[in-house]
Amino acid sequence: MSFLLTFRIFGMSIIIDTFSFKTKNNRARIQSRIKANDLNLSNTAMKHFIFIGALFSCLCANAQRQEICFHWDKTFIPIYTDQLTDSICCHIYQDFELEDHAYEAYITDKSPLRFKIEFRDLYDSNKNTRVGWIDKKYCTVWDRVYYDDIGAYIKLYESPNSDTYLKIRKRPECALTVVDFQDKFLHVIFEIEDVIYDGWIDRYCCNIFNSCT
Repeated sequence: MSFLLTFRIFGMSIIIDTFSFKTKNNRARIQSRIKANDLNLSNTAMKHFIFIGALFSCLCANAQRQEICFHWDKTFIPIYTDQLTDSICCHIYQDFELEDHAYEAYITDKSPLRFKIEFRDLYDSNKNTRVGWIDKKYCTVWDRVYYDDIGAYIKLYESPNSDTYLKIRKRPECALTVVDFQDKFLHVIFEIEDVIYDGWIDRYCCNIFNSCT
């Protein structure tokens, strides 16, 4: 005597042939069979997996974008086709006096020498976005300060997420040069009264107009 039990688990049919008795030795035998053709996920489920995977990839890509700004002193800035060679794809510059060019830029990748950026001219009516590699010396942000009982200060960390930091009471006259980034932290280098400071900050303004609140 035998009983066939069928279960549906996550879209799979599991058939168990249980309590199959043999009359000669009266031994119980359990046989389990899984239909291989039911192991395939349905088309709908597969589409859900693909959608979730694509969404996760987009979120990861966006998480790696870091806004910066460029020098605003009419410097001709070369944009390269790669992270190493001298192959230049274009030059850009910014001129606030004529309100001719001002750029919005995001870092999307990094190398020891250059950042890969997406950038567009804010005065371009077509709002075209271009991509290229730029030397780190042209990449900047403006400082933003913390306050304590004494007054304002720049908090310069030893490393990202570190509890150790330096309070810098004086502020630089120029924007800070960006050489690396990690999560919300930027690795910057700047000068105040002939002293070079090198460390990580988590408070800054990254638009060219220095208009962050």
